[in-house]
Amino acid sequence: MERILTFPRKINMGHYEADACLVWCFDVRFNPALEEFIKHKGLNPAKVDCVRTAGGAKGLAEGRSRRDSALGDIEKSVLFHRAPLIILANHRDCADYGIKFETPEKERDFHKRELNEARASVEKFLDRNALRNIAIETIFVDDEGILTPKR
Repeated sequence: MERILTFPRKINMGHYEADACLVWCFDVRFNPALEEFIKHKGLNPAKVDCVRTAGGAKGLAEGRSRRDSALGDIEKSVLFHRAPLIILANHRDCADYGIKFETPEKERDFHKRELNEARASVEKFLDRNALRNIAIETIFVDDEGILTPKR
């Protein structure tokens, strides 16, 4: 192989324990919200295993192949990096859903149901694999801030 870039500092190859595993959409419009949320939670940004995929937590609430892929990433974060917290996120105006909502309230209600379904998938997976003492949170991001849907 040919080296095309040399880093000014070596990458720390030591093992780390994650503060959280965060399932988040790759839509860059919400990058500032991601940074603010991590800061708000008091998490170390360098120790957040961020699973970025189209639709965020959507994959956990739908078809088997996407769900299995997302669960595999969560499992690795929990097993390899001992993440004690899993955060599932969806956001407003997500193109992966392809839905235009009549009102912001209808969109929030829809995502509340989706996030509850995603949470149930993760809870079932963790229970089936005897992975206990792992907290799960769900959040919905819009252009004004972050909401925590109640079950």
